[in-house]
Amino acid sequence: NKDNKNYSIETFDYLYDSNALNDFKIYWNEKFFNCILNFSKEPACIGNKKTLEYPNVWFTNKGHSDRFGGLNNWFKAKNNSQIKGAFSSIVSTSEKIKKGEKISLDGIEEKITKSKQYIDEYLLDNVKKYSDTKFIFVFPPYSRMLYAQWKQYNQPNYEIHKEIIKYLVQQSVLYKNLEIYGYEDKDFLDDIANYKDLSHYHQWVNSMMLQSFKNKTELLTIQNVDNYINIAEDKAQNYNIFEISDKIEEYLKNNK
Repeated sequence: NKDNKNYSIETFDYLYDSNALNDFKIYWNEKFFNCILNFSKEPACIGNKKTLEYPNVWFTNKGHSDRFGGLNNWFKAKNNSQIKGAFSSIVSTSEKIKKGEKISLDGIEEKITKSKQYIDEYLLDNVKKYSDTKFIFVFPPYSRMLYAQWKQYNQPNYEIHKEIIKYLVQQSVLYKNLEIYGYEDKDFLDDIANYKDLSHYHQWVNSMMLQSFKNKTELLTIQNVDNYINIAEDKAQNYNIFEISDKIEEYLKNNK
């Protein structure tokens, strides 16, 4: 993100120019000086070996995999940073909704326009440039709880999300090398047992998604996108955030 002041483009853009020699600048710092001086082979200096299955490695880690299966398993992992974040987000949002609070939609058209510009620059420019390459864009099936928080409280997030779905589907009509997939009309998003936090889903979902790419079963098109969004929005609006939030609050109160 060009606006991210913590990681300005100037700190790494030389890695992507045509001069291979200046790439060594990335090692020109105190951390790597110490590594060189000590001939260190520690992971902090030379990195960890990654396998082709690296994206799925965390499924074999009990600290992650044990959190699937339902809210009780989240409670058992209450000290995990992701779970702490999920609890805080759910309870805080629930309290605000109960008070009738919502984030204002003021300036939403400008925000949507900027989001589309971002999509144009970072995604669609590549689709246009590499017309012989097939691009598959996926809206990941985060938990319904997350989408419900957006719809019922963080209105700008939901409206931008909705408009970007429509926008990308419209663009897929123009660019035949672009396919868009979404899963928010599916019931499995409602079941917290499929998630280890608000956004990370079980590996069976990955397999299902791959099959959907192969068979084009969840392909979003100009013909079905409106119905898809209507179903997803209805599910997000009617999801019972309070039921889960109340259970979390009760658990935290009794397990300080």
